[in-house]
Formats: sequence, C-alpha cells, structure tokens
Amino acid sequence: MKDTKTKILSILLRGGKTADLIASTLAIQKSAVRRHLEQLIKSGKVYSTFEKKGVGRPLRLYWITLEGRELFTTQYHYLLNQLLDELESKASDESSRFMKNIAKKMSLSSNVKDMTSLKDYLDSFGFETDVAEKDDYKSIYSYNCPVLKVAKRHQQAICQAFHTSLLADILKAEKINLEKCMVWNDPYCLHTIN
Repeated sequence: MKDTKTKILSILLRGGKTADLIASTLAIQKSAVRRHLEQLIKSGKVYSTFEKKGVGRPLRLYWITLEGRELFTTQYHYLLNQLLDELESKASDESSRFMKNIAKKMSLSSNVKDMTSLKDYLDSFGFETDVAEKDDYKSIYSYNCPVLKVAKRHQQAICQAFHTSLLADILKAEKINLEKCMVWNDPYCLHTIN
C-alpha cells in the first residue's frame, strides 16, 4: 500500500492542486496534508505557487518537481536500449563511438579539479562513488549504476565506451582499468589508474 506522501505525489502528477483538494481526495484532514506537503517541499519533491482567483486570498497550489517525478517508475533504459540497438544496426562499433562522444562532452563541462570533486560529479548522476588516492594510484568505486539495465545489454558501449572513457577523459588518464563491474555480477564497479 502506498504511503501518504506517495499518494500526494501521485495526485500532483496530474497538475497543481490545493491542500483542500488533496485532503478531500485522500479523505484525510487538511492539517495532515499540509504537514506532508511541507516535508515534501523541504525535500525538494514539491513546490508551491499562489494563484489569484477573483476577490479574496489567492489559492496556494502545490506542484510536483522533477525530483519528485523521478520517484515513479521510468523506462529510460528501454529508450536507451532501442537507441543503442539502432546505432549498432548501422555499424557494430557505432554505439561505442556515440557513447565515447557523450563521455568527451560531459568531461569538458565537468569542472572536476580533484578526486573529491570527481566523487561529487559522479554522484550527481547516481553512481554513488567512493574514491581513493595513494601516490599515483587511484581507485574509483561505483556502488550504483544509473543505467545498469542498459549496461547488461550493451556492456561495451556503457561500461567501456561511456563510464571508463568518462573517467579517463576527466582525469586525463592514458590508461584506466575496469577491474570489477556490476555487469559481471561484482557488487560494485572498480576503476583503477596507476
């Protein structure tokens, strides 16, 4: 069963609503809805606007944010798989070339200056990264893959051409090794540079 906050977000998927309308839809008290809405605002999943309708106080409407929408099931992997399949049907290495170009463009706009900012950059895409550096040896652990479903079908394009190339481009490394990979049923991905 869905919790109240998820039910509120489901209602807001269909457009801005007042706390009164949400409360009546869920058959709960307006004060409870307002508490949930304030928590959702603080967490960045909802925002509010005011709309003037004739005489009287303006209506406060609540809206779902992109971050709130991301809590619902998505099928990005389906679209990306179809795109990579199409590219591979043109030429066997076309999808890898395409993903390397994306990695290059992302690295140019990354503003990564050190291993800490690399971690922050990768985490912003959902990689959940830890980094370690000792002398000239660097280890980058990725505990999540935001496109794992695609990587399982297009390992070369995602794991090598995109993820490994992105790290190599950002760190300006000539040689980077992918030693562990979630696609290989490892618990995390491990890239090393020495």
